[in-house]
Amino acid sequence: MVERKYFARSFIFIILMGLSIAFFGFFVLIDVFLRVSDSVKQDMLQELSSKLDIAFLLINQHYESYTSGFFDQSTAQEMTKHHLENIFYGPEKLDYFFVLSKEGVLIEHPYLKDYLNKPYKQIEDPVYQKTVEKYFRL
Repeated sequence: MVERKYFARSFIFIILMGLSIAFFGFFVLIDVFLRVSDSVKQDMLQELSSKLDIAFLLINQHYESYTSGFFDQSTAQEMTKHHLENIFYGPEKLDYFFVLSKEGVLIEHPYLKDYLNKPYKQIEDPVYQKTVEKYFRL
């Protein structure tokens, strides 16, 4: 009888220890997952920030070349468009961005090709118009 009593207690102790370890492991995994997730988000933001810095420098370089007479306007725009597509569309051409002029004219967009060189107000897409008005303050 004594052996069976100790066996039951040992068995319950082992189950409780296993549950405690599993419970502790669950919280450790959640913490690790959240830290990895935050790290990935920070890396993505840093990559996007670097891409924006490069794009700004390229656009500025093309604009200065245009204003100094080294390029005509269409050449500068085509070179800018080419560089922006390579930087922001990604190798699979699935990333999303669009470019507007200071006046709100759509210069580049991955999907709205029919609306290029038109003011954003003429584009019949309310989500697009609200996005432009919100982020570009036009």
